[in-house]
Amino acid sequence: MIPSLNSSPLTPQAYADSVDSTPADPKPVLYRMLAYNSRMDTQNDELRMDFVLRLAHGQMDPNCVPEGQHDDTGKCGLSFVYAFWAVNDNPYWYFSRAKYLNTMGEDGAARWAANQAQYYTIHQVENSGKYDYLTISLVGDVNYPDASTSGNYDSSDTDRVDYKQVGGAKLNQFVYAIAGKDYALWNKGIDTLYLNPSQEFDSRFVTNIAQDYPAYVYSPECGIGSAGGACNGPMSFVGWDAYPTLFSGGQANWGMVADYGFKGHSAPGIAPPKSFFVYWYNPARSYTDSSGPYPCSRNTSFYYQWIGLKEGKYWEPVTSLTPTAQRVDGQHPIGPGTPPEMTNTWPAFNEPAQNGKTNNLMAPGPGNGGQNAQLPDGSINFEIAKQQDHLDGYFKLVTWPITTNADGSTTGCATASNKEAYNPDAGITASMSQAEIASRINTGWTIDTVMSRYQIPRPDPPTISQPTQDSYVNNSTVTVTGTATVGHEAANNGNPERRYMVTLFAEDPSHPIQDSTSQGANDYNSRGVEIGSTEVDDQGNWSIVDANTIVDGKANIDGSSRRYHAYLTELNSGQTLTSDFSNIVRVYFYTAPDPAPTVVHLTMPHTVDGQLPAGSTGQVDGALHPTHNGSSLQVEALPVANPSATPIAVSSQPNFGTSSTQWQASISNPSGFQPVSGDNRYVFRAWLQTINGLRSPLGSQIFEIDMVPPKPGIVMASNRVVSGRATVSSAPGAGPQQGGFVVVTWPDGSNSGKVNIANDGTWSVPVPSGMTTNGTVGVRATDVAGNESALETRGIEPIPRIMAIPLAGAVPWHQIAASALIAGSAVLLGLTALIYKRRRDNKSLHF
Repeated sequence: MIPSLNSSPLTPQAYADSVDSTPADPKPVLYRMLAYNSRMDTQNDELRMDFVLRLAHGQMDPNCVPEGQHDDTGKCGLSFVYAFWAVNDNPYWYFSRAKYLNTMGEDGAARWAANQAQYYTIHQVENSGKYDYLTISLVGDVNYPDASTSGNYDSSDTDRVDYKQVGGAKLNQFVYAIAGKDYALWNKGIDTLYLNPSQEFDSRFVTNIAQDYPAYVYSPECGIGSAGGACNGPMSFVGWDAYPTLFSGGQANWGMVADYGFKGHSAPGIAPPKSFFVYWYNPARSYTDSSGPYPCSRNTSFYYQWIGLKEGKYWEPVTSLTPTAQRVDGQHPIGPGTPPEMTNTWPAFNEPAQNGKTNNLMAPGPGNGGQNAQLPDGSINFEIAKQQDHLDGYFKLVTWPITTNADGSTTGCATASNKEAYNPDAGITASMSQAEIASRINTGWTIDTVMSRYQIPRPDPPTISQPTQDSYVNNSTVTVTGTATVGHEAANNGNPERRYMVTLFAEDPSHPIQDSTSQGANDYNSRGVEIGSTEVDDQGNWSIVDANTIVDGKANIDGSSRRYHAYLTELNSGQTLTSDFSNIVRVYFYTAPDPAPTVVHLTMPHTVDGQLPAGSTGQVDGALHPTHNGSSLQVEALPVANPSATPIAVSSQPNFGTSSTQWQASISNPSGFQPVSGDNRYVFRAWLQTINGLRSPLGSQIFEIDMVPPKPGIVMASNRVVSGRATVSSAPGAGPQQGGFVVVTWPDGSNSGKVNIANDGTWSVPVPSGMTTNGTVGVRATDVAGNESALETRGIEPIPRIMAIPLAGAVPWHQIAASALIAGSAVLLGLTALIYKRRRDNKSLHF
C-alpha cells in the first residue's frame, strides 16, 4: 500500500524528525524530474511531467479528499500553478491551476486514466526525517507562442518559434509548486488565473520546478530557406482529450497508475491494451516547390523503447519488453493538424496487428528465454518487468523519428545539421554510460509513462565534514569523517531502529567524477575506487581511513591530490536503498617540506642629523624555489651576540607559487636593530612553510648593521684652527671613529667641505683667511656607514696678539722692559700655536 499521512495543516508548517531538531524548510524542492514531455508543437501543446518533490513533513496529505475526487479549495496543502500562455512583460500573466486528484485505489486510477483537464496526482509518499518525498504526475493544457511575432514570450527566452530552426525553439516554462493554501492565491481562481508571480507569490513557499527544464517548441510550418526544407523537424503527437481514443477515453498514456489495475480491463500492475501510443507527423508533408516535394518530408517509421529507472538513478532498457530500440514501420504519412488527421486510426497502440494495420507497439521481449512482460493482447505486466530487471517501478516510453524524403531516400536527412531532429541516434543499451543514455533520451520524445508501485529508492546522502574542500595533509594516510542520517538503536532490546552504512570512494583519474547538472548528484559510473565502509553511529557520525590506497596505480605521494565522495546505504531496508553521492572533497598531500630559501642582500637606512628619518625602512631579499603551491615565507633576525634573544619578526608572506624565484621584505622598524654587547651584527634567517605547516630548512646570512651616529668631538676652536677627535657614538668611553669625514660650518654660514677623519679619530680644519672669528662653529661627523651626527657647536676662542714696541719719544725704561716681555710672550705663544698646528697637520714635527 502507498503510505497515507495524517491530515495536513492548512499552512505549510514544518515538522522535524525526532532525531533532528532543525526546522524543515517549507519551500518545495524538486528532488528529481522523472520525465517531461519537453518537445511539442504549437498546435498540440500540452504539459506533461512526472517528478519527485520534497516537502516539509506533513505539508501534503494525499488522503485529504476521497479517492477519485479532487481538491478545488486548497485544503490539501499543495498546489501547482503553471503558465498557460508563455509569459512576457505584461503586468498580468495568464496561468492555469492543476488540482490534486486522489488516485490511491482502483477507482482513482480509472478516474486519472480518463482525465482530460488540469490535474496532478500523487503516486507515492516516502518520509525521510523532517521531509516527505512525493512522486507526482501532472497534466494540463498550455498554449505556447505560435510565431516569432507573438507577444507571449518570457523576456528571458533565448529563442522564438521559427520554422527555420531545426529542433525547435527553446522556451522557458513556469510550473509553480506552492506549499500551503494561504500562499496559492486560490482567490484568483481555480482554473484560470491572472497574476504576476514575482509580486504576488511568496518565494518562501513557492518554487518553479521547471526552472531548469525549458520546452522545445516546434512550428507546424515549413518554408524555403534552410536545410531540411526549412522545418523544425518531425513531431510526435502528445495526445489530449480523446485524441487518440485510448482504453479509458482519456489521457491514460501519461503517469498511468498501474498499482491497482483497472476494473473490467486489467489486474494490478497491468496496463490494458490501447493504454499507450506513438504517432509521428511531419510539417513538410504537404509542401512542394518547383523541384517537387520538400526534402525530409516523410515519417512512416520510428523507433521506440521502454526505459526503466533503477535505484532511483540509472535508466536502463526494460529487457522484458525492449532490450533494444524497436523499429516500427507502416504508419500512414501525415502532416500537422489540430489534432493531426486520423488520430484514432493510424497511431501505433500497444495492441496486435489487425485489419491490415501493421504499425503497433508489440515488444519482442527479452529474447533470452525470459518472460515477456507484454501479453499477446498487447497489455503489459509492469510487475513482471519490474521484477526481472530489479527496477524501481517507474517506466517511460521514448520514441525517435526515422525521416526520409518523399521517395524513401535519406539523402540530406542525416546531415550534421539535421541529424538530431530528423534521424537521431535511437535507443539505449545496458552497456551505455548514464550520460550517453541521458543524451539519447533527450533527443527522443517521451510520450508515455507508467508507475507500478514505484517507491523513491534512497535515503538522504551523507556529508563529508573533514577534511574540508581543498585541505592539505602532511601524511599519505588521511582520515575522512562526516555526518549522515542518524543510525540508532531503539530501547527495545537494543534492536536497530535505523541502520545506515557509508561507503567512501576515491576518484579514479581515468574515470573522473561527473556531476549531474540537475540534482547535484554524481554519476554512479564515475564513483571511483572503494576505500572502505563503516556503519553510521548513534550520533550520525562516521569515519573511514584511506591508508594510502593505490588508485589507478598511484599512491598519495608528495604534491599529489585525491578527490573523495561517499554514499549512504540503508541497511535495515529489504531494498538496501542507496543515497545520492555526498559532497566532493579534494585533499592535497604535502608530505615533504620545500627547499630552504636564501638570504642575499640587506639594505638599512642611516641617521641624518643624529636621527633616523621618520618613516625610514630597510629591505632584505633573497631567492626561493618552492615545490608546493601556497607556501608562506617567514623571515626573522637575531643579534649574533645574543642568539637566545627573542627573534625580531621581519616578514610573513603567504601564497608563493612553484614558479616563484625571488623574495623581498621591508623592515618597517629599523630602529629596533641596536648593537648588543658592542656587536652590531645580526643573523637574518628565512624558511618556507607549506599550507599544512611543514617547515623547510633555514636559509641565513649575517649582516653588520650600523645605524648609530658618530660624535664629532670638538677639542679646540680658535681663530686659526678647529680640531677634534671623533668617536663612534656619544656613549661614554666610546672608541675612536675610524674613517668617515667631518664638515665644519663657519660663523658666516659657509662650510669647509668634507674633511677626512683619521684612524685614531682625529681631525683638524684651519680657519679660512679673512673668516670672522666672532661667533661659533658647528661640526657634523659622518661615519663610513653613512650615519650623520647631530650638529656639535663651539664658540671660537681668539689667541691674543703681541703689541708693537714704540721706538721714539721719552719712554721710561720700565715701560720698554714691560713691552719687551709682552712681545716675547706673544712670540712664544705664536710659536706654540704653530708647533701645535704643524703637529696636527703632519702628525710629527722635528726641530
